[in-house]
Amino acid sequence: MRGTLDTGGQPLRFGIVGHPVDHSLSPVLHAALAAELGIALVYERHDVPEPNALAPTLAALAARGVQGVNVTLPHKCAALRLARRRTAVAERAGAANTLRLGGGGAPVVLEAHNTDVAGFARSLREAGVAVCDREVLVLGAGGAARAVLLALERLGAGRVVVASRRRPGTAGCPAVPPLAGLEYVPWQERERWAERAAVVINATPLGMLPRAQDCPLERVRFRPEQAVADLVYRPLETALLARARAAGAQAVDGLGMLVHQGIDALGFWLGREESEPERARLARAGRAALQAALVG
Repeated sequence: MRGTLDTGGQPLRFGIVGHPVDHSLSPVLHAALAAELGIALVYERHDVPEPNALAPTLAALAARGVQGVNVTLPHKCAALRLARRRTAVAERAGAANTLRLGGGGAPVVLEAHNTDVAGFARSLREAGVAVCDREVLVLGAGGAARAVLLALERLGAGRVVVASRRRPGTAGCPAVPPLAGLEYVPWQERERWAERAAVVINATPLGMLPRAQDCPLERVRFRPEQAVADLVYRPLETALLARARAAGAQAVDGLGMLVHQGIDALGFWLGREESEPERARLARAGRAALQAALVG
């Protein structure tokens, strides 16, 4: 286990990089987690619209004493390539959402990790969604989808179908991990597959503010025995989840994944691992703070 960060009594400094990030509730989450743990922490958003600006932005943050960052779209795949070291899960996912930074030379990314994999798996278990040996449709093939696919493998999912606009492996869309039973279908066939899948997962930004009206499955007739999960958490009730809930299907919002990946990210930065009772306490505090922020 890595040693706990020595800050000389100063607040820990973390943040999130991506584009857009003005909607991100990660600062709210990490403030709640820090309060629950009794540590001083500063967590800020850093908008990085251009891919070629990611490396210099990370270098500037490290020079300012930022010890770690979360990474969101569209930089999760690029972030992995900037790291000196990569955890096994980040390597396999081909994407990183959590980086440890240091100022001692280039590259400044000391280590890249992916907490989305375990975070999404925990969110499904927490919601009581069983995927073992069941057919699952995943919408999207970006960095978030890659983590979802590895989580589904961990949970023993049966047939996994990926619907995306571009087949992974083309320029700007790296290949997803080689998983048994993984199939690709064209984006225009997604609704036909959604109607037959036991579990449907939206791993695209469709439905995220400011375009909350967007729905990746506008004409699908969901069934009560289906489960529909959306990684988007702002708004909490996306157009997709509203359709699923109206049909009697189980709807799983994006807060669970956000909370659990955040707990794991903070543990990665601090070099600590929480017990299950402590995780449950942190998860309750994090979700309560996020729900209050969304209502407010």
